[in-house]
Amino acid sequence: MPATKPLYDKHLVRSELVRVCAHYLGPGSSQGSRHVWACPKCGKPQKFSAYPRKNTAGCLHAACEVPEKMDALAVIAYFEDLEPRGAGFVAILKRGYEILGIPDPEGGRGDVRPRPPRPAERPPKSRPRVPTENKAAPRSTANREAPAGDALPARRPPRAGATPGAKQDPRPEEPDDAVRWEGGAGWEKEAPSGAQGPWAPEGGTGWEPPPADEPLGAELAVVEDVVTVEPEHEGPDGGRVAGRKVRAHAEGRVGYRRPAEAWVMEPEVPRAGPELLDAVYREILEHCPLVGPHRDYLKGRGLSYETMEAAALGSMTKERAKRVRERLVEKFGKETLLGVPGFSSQKVTGRLTFTLSFECVIIPYHDDDSRITTLEGRCVGKPPKGMGKYVSLKGSGSHLYVFPGIMPEALVAFCEGVMGALVAAQEGIAVGSIQGFRRYQNPEDGGPLLELEGTDFAGRRIPYIPDVDDPPQPDVMAAAPDAALHLVGRQGGEPAIALLPHGKDLDEWLLAEKRTQRRALFSDLVARAVPAEEFARGSNAEEGPAEGPPAPPRTREEERGQAEDKRPVERPGTPSANGPSAAEAPADRAGPGLELAIPDARQRQTSPQLPEEVKAIVERRRAARENPDPVPPRTAMTAREAAISLAVFLAVAATLWLGLPVAVSPVADLLPSPFGTILSNDVYQALVALVVAMLSAAYSWTVMSGRRITKAQHLSGELPT
Repeated sequence: MPATKPLYDKHLVRSELVRVCAHYLGPGSSQGSRHVWACPKCGKPQKFSAYPRKNTAGCLHAACEVPEKMDALAVIAYFEDLEPRGAGFVAILKRGYEILGIPDPEGGRGDVRPRPPRPAERPPKSRPRVPTENKAAPRSTANREAPAGDALPARRPPRAGATPGAKQDPRPEEPDDAVRWEGGAGWEKEAPSGAQGPWAPEGGTGWEPPPADEPLGAELAVVEDVVTVEPEHEGPDGGRVAGRKVRAHAEGRVGYRRPAEAWVMEPEVPRAGPELLDAVYREILEHCPLVGPHRDYLKGRGLSYETMEAAALGSMTKERAKRVRERLVEKFGKETLLGVPGFSSQKVTGRLTFTLSFECVIIPYHDDDSRITTLEGRCVGKPPKGMGKYVSLKGSGSHLYVFPGIMPEALVAFCEGVMGALVAAQEGIAVGSIQGFRRYQNPEDGGPLLELEGTDFAGRRIPYIPDVDDPPQPDVMAAAPDAALHLVGRQGGEPAIALLPHGKDLDEWLLAEKRTQRRALFSDLVARAVPAEEFARGSNAEEGPAEGPPAPPRTREEERGQAEDKRPVERPGTPSANGPSAAEAPADRAGPGLELAIPDARQRQTSPQLPEEVKAIVERRRAARENPDPVPPRTAMTAREAAISLAVFLAVAATLWLGLPVAVSPVADLLPSPFGTILSNDVYQALVALVVAMLSAAYSWTVMSGRRITKAQHLSGELPT
């Protein structure tokens, strides 16, 4: 018979992560679900960590050269300086067998000698077990100390009878009357006993054991077995639902005893229909009207009270969350609510939970039938841990926000972020917003978003305005053409891309402009939008490492094309002096939908040329940004400001010089000496008049110069509002 190469089991070596790390680093110490050592490279104590349940190990110190996530094979390769490919990989496996004390399979395929049993350090203590249909569930060892180094127990159960020529576990086979318990030293014989029939969980549906976080615990060991308790049952809509499954497992920790417990998996509940979604979400909004702090927050973001009311915004607080859940359960029932996105059953207690149970503004999304399709939360203040500023309902998928009363066919643009659509609707501009730059299609089938189903844009050019930030995010720029294609192209429109200056959001850009110019400027932005294909080609051409310092931001006069000597370099989709104006754009590009929200662009108002003094201030401030100085330069007084300040000084001085003696004389006669003498003295009266007049003149100049500088910052784009 020809000789065969020895067959190593890489999964066996990977399952012994803690033992491999202990071989190189020593016994270490246990901290709950991880084992820690001092890192051999950076020397930081307790920074080299191994997580047996995740099967990863590495140094958590950011500046250390040791990788943060390695499996057992990678640990061996790192410490032995072996190449994890080709012959080096075989050397890693062979070294792993040596570390674990497993004989090297030199005799050929399947010729693996059994591993000698480890001596038991102390007799095991009995513990209740979980009987399943045909097998007694394993149990865990109590009050057993975890051996260090090579003496750590094996964590991988043996495989059932292997066929000839297949991989075999070199460890001893499980006896017929044995029960395998994680955390022990080898196999322990015990005659199987058990309760009769299927085991019922203690806490009922949705119950699972609490997390084992006792301080004496060393390592959590979980063995699972799934059985079917009932074949099928009745769902919330009267139909039949697939059988409920129970996952029973035994938990054990070294030095910790507890009876075996079970975890019940909730059955899959059918998703609620659009009518039920609308009824549940409207019930939530009815009990959660806007509160004062949230109104003030939205007012600061540029929304009027009329817009808040028309958008049917609401407020959720921690105090309201519990009351709302109780009312919803009373009206709809828990089983029904579990089919509504945003509601779920807590695994530990079985209690009904709702995604938006924190301090947030509730934003409802509507379809073309004015039914609420989903809710979104906008965090007010610091977002909860693990959440962003905007929080979607769990299991709700992706949606498109369209302001209530606006049909999808009337949309003239798409943006990212609901605040942009709200501010645009406040200005009479029909804009739809997606929830993220990758959330432009139905995640289930890749089709259009629910709110866009059946929409036909009739060949109109409709731009997508991504939130690219400053500097632009490559992922957002790369996803923009696909987003425009799914949002516009698949609905019969011509997809285009429009970028806002300085990476601003749509709401920020609109609110920075004068109210009388906002719709005209938006019309100009739409007319200059670049086709999605052309934008994609331009983005690919611009890829590559950036060299040199970033270019300074362009001023607003450059964006509007008013300055002939400062024409910016045109970028696809960005408003600039190059390209046709809104009045010169072909009429078929905008289409009839644009006129529903935007007046004729030819009637727009144009901003005047910047005065020379404002240009000087802008240039000085731009130079100050490029070369920061701890002491900012003083701004000179203009002739107009000097004349007004002098007039204020003379007027106040004359008024006090003439009126002060008349006003002070009656009071001076009543006051005792020397106060009366001082007040009636002409010198003191003149001094008071002079000081007050100077302060009045200085204050007037401060107000005028502040307004002048603020105006210059607005025109240059330094201030958003």
